[in-house]
Amino acid sequence: SQDSGKQGKKQQAKGKQQEPPVQTAAPVQQAAPVQKESSPAKQKEQPAKNAGQQQKQTEQQSGKSHQTNPKTQHQSQFQLEVILRKIKDAQANLGPGPRVIPLYYIINTQKGGCLPFCLLLMTLFNNFSLGAYLYAAIHGSYGIIWLLKDFTFPDQSFRVKQKIGSALFTVGILSSYLYIAYLQMSGQGINNPTPLRAFICIFTYVIGVVLMVGSDIQKTVTLQYKKGLISNGFCSRVRNPNFLGETMIYLSFAMLTGHTCAYIIVGFAFVFLFQLRMQLKDQSLIKKEGGKEYFRNSGLILPKIFRDDSLDRLAWLAIGFFAFYAFWSSRRV
Repeated sequence: SQDSGKQGKKQQAKGKQQEPPVQTAAPVQQAAPVQKESSPAKQKEQPAKNAGQQQKQTEQQSGKSHQTNPKTQHQSQFQLEVILRKIKDAQANLGPGPRVIPLYYIINTQKGGCLPFCLLLMTLFNNFSLGAYLYAAIHGSYGIIWLLKDFTFPDQSFRVKQKIGSALFTVGILSSYLYIAYLQMSGQGINNPTPLRAFICIFTYVIGVVLMVGSDIQKTVTLQYKKGLISNGFCSRVRNPNFLGETMIYLSFAMLTGHTCAYIIVGFAFVFLFQLRMQLKDQSLIKKEGGKEYFRNSGLILPKIFRDDSLDRLAWLAIGFFAFYAFWSSRRV
């Protein structure tokens, strides 16, 4: 029995040796997901979606490109202010020598001499027509009103002294206004204006004087008691009512004369003198407290009638068309 047990164990051991090694099963690969066939409608929608996404990306990129960098905008404003101030300083420092002549000496001499100059030209050219008298009345009275304003409410910006070269430059600029009087009195203007032309010129002149004198007095009195932004009264809807008034005054002189040179002189003064001072003023106003909001609610030289910009432009286009039509109707035949 012991021998038979030993033989059985030997046979079991041999059987184990003869059994082949168990092979581990290879990892089963998952089948790729079956793509469902899209319907023709979905296939048409997919390119449209892609096109819409591309358009949105393009709009976002273009919007970012059009957005102004605040740092770049500040640098450009600073450069503009520097250029404008250099031009203004150059006008006061022309020629050699020290600053010896106050600016208001030259301006008041020219303004005060307007009426005598007009009457002298009327006598020299023997021109005592309606146009000559009317021109002498509005230009001469403007000079007297200016002197009264300066004596009672002096503008400190005109108290700045100038060099000899700058004084001669100022004399040349102011003399161009007197050339308009020469055109009228020498017979090159309109000696017998129509009643409509006379009405338009007087109306424009009176409104201009009120704007110029009123805004200058408001500025002088306000700054005596309070420094800072002036955004009420004459300045509530326009930032430069004084320059608007002066432009209307000189435009009335040109319209009464009706000469091309008169319009050129007024246009030159507006572009190269008034525009420079208005830009310098804007650079100063925007830095003050409430300056940005004031800019949105006011115009540079034309009062902002409506808060909406499109309505405001439409209103001024209508006013301009009506004024041009009225003036064209009053032209000399």
